[in-house]
Amino acid sequence: RPGMFLRVDTTADTGLAPWLVENGLAHVGGGIAMRRPKTDIAPGRKFKTFALTSQALG
Repeated sequence: RPGMFLRVDTTADTGLAPWLVENGLAHVGGGIAMRRPKTDIAPGRKFKTFALTSQALG
């Protein structure tokens, strides 16, 4: 939706920033990534968080 505001919170280590810019989303600010303390992940479960939307949705 050209001209509309879209907030995407992501951390630098995801590598998404260049892709977002290539797709027309301008970087307009920074922030602090909030995270929980590290916990052990069950064997066989592999996942990666790229972006969180809960704060952006209100």
